[in-house]
Amino acid sequence: MKDKKLSSKKVYLFIFLLSLLLLWMWGTCLIKFLFGGYIDSKIKDIVQEETRNLSTKEEKIQKLSEWFKRNIDYAQFNDTFFDLLRKTQICGVPDEVTFFIKKGRCWEWASLYLKLLNYTNISGRIVRFVEDHTFLEVQTNNTWVPLEPKGGITSYDFYKTSRNVSKAYRIESDKLSDATGSYAETGFLVIKTTNQGISVPNVKICIFSKYLMLADSKTYKNPQLVFCNYTNEFGIYVEELGKGIYNIEALKFNSPFECSVESIENYTLFPNRLNEITLELENENPFSCFAKFIWEQLNKPLF
Repeated sequence: MKDKKLSSKKVYLFIFLLSLLLLWMWGTCLIKFLFGGYIDSKIKDIVQEETRNLSTKEEKIQKLSEWFKRNIDYAQFNDTFFDLLRKTQICGVPDEVTFFIKKGRCWEWASLYLKLLNYTNISGRIVRFVEDHTFLEVQTNNTWVPLEPKGGITSYDFYKTSRNVSKAYRIESDKLSDATGSYAETGFLVIKTTNQGISVPNVKICIFSKYLMLADSKTYKNPQLVFCNYTNEFGIYVEELGKGIYNIEALKFNSPFECSVESIENYTLFPNRLNEITLELENENPFSCFAKFIWEQLNKPLF
């Protein structure tokens, strides 16, 4: 009898802890669902109050940036609570939560600022650098210009001269478009994959940027993945990239225990030219291939 009571208590405890875990994981979703309407109305009131009696888009943007400076803080990289929110929440950190906790990082800043713009007559869209930076573009005088939430309107040349950008994307209405040429001096990387001089098609190519690791080794311990893609039927892959230093990896599976690989470290890509590389694939030992195969399967998207 005592054993049954003890096992029942364990079941109840398990259910209770599981409920707490699920409640936590869906926490920001619940905040958005329960209080989203109220928070949106508060945001609308703030925008109307801040931009009252202002006629030009530039004036409104400047005023909203000043409000942002006063009210939204930056979540530092040692902010454990914010990191926990980002990593464990099903809904991530939506605008309503950023507004509520009054802090975020560049992605949350840009997303919240875009919501502010929604209550004006100013069109905006998000720009994302692979090198861990997000901001906006806004349309003024029929021209799109970059905008930092706390810095106001900037220029394209500001980014070209102040940082290396391997790849930049515009995000508008959930559609992705390449913006690299606007924010970086670019060159074309042409990769050819061969084995004993014969072209090898459908080779997985992964490119890593070393910019952040070299610029801030304390925060960024490893090169940052720019993208992975595959060579075509002729064993060729072409991509436009910003100038910089890259690591390049090639991987081809014939079976879980049979693969060929090659890599290049610290490759310097020069702008305004074709940068051609030939990767001569070499056969890997079966155990290493199987480990890579398992890793590939574990990191495949679920849908």
